[in-house]
Amino acid sequence: MNPGYEAFADSVHKAFKDPLNPYETALFIFTFGAIFAFGFFLSWLYSCRRRARRAFTYFLHRLRGVVSADSRRYDFEAPLAIILPLASHPTARSFTVNLSAGGMYIKTKEPFAVSTSFDFHLELPGDERVDGIALVRWVKPFSNQEYPAGMGVEFVHISSQDQNRIRAYLKRRKWKKL
Repeated sequence: MNPGYEAFADSVHKAFKDPLNPYETALFIFTFGAIFAFGFFLSWLYSCRRRARRAFTYFLHRLRGVVSADSRRYDFEAPLAIILPLASHPTARSFTVNLSAGGMYIKTKEPFAVSTSFDFHLELPGDERVDGIALVRWVKPFSNQEYPAGMGVEFVHISSQDQNRIRAYLKRRKWKKL
């Protein structure tokens, strides 16, 4: 027989035959509990990975001074009219998913190509209307359980009055931060 196997079999037999001392029992329970807790932490982190990554990136950018507090995005669903130049249907209707003072995410099954600009009319609650020009910065062609298909846009031309109106609206509300 293999001497390594015999040594292993003897140690297993001894472990079952001899009772564990309290130190080994506590160490085993602590180790098992730590592994179990780490597994729960990883599953939680995976379930909210997009939000955690965004919060961590936002924190790092704030530390470096790259981004201001106005760029924080908030969950927000509002009607949106998109005015397309030289199109057979000049107006397309859609909804926003989140909003910041610098841009928004628009839910649409047919997102525009990156670097496409378009006019928009955003309707805030309370009959407030914001007009401007937006530029598509990124596109998500397929939806998943976290986000629907759509596009992330940046406001490239918006009046300071309209931008202040968005800021004031976001400050008035109690939002779930993303």
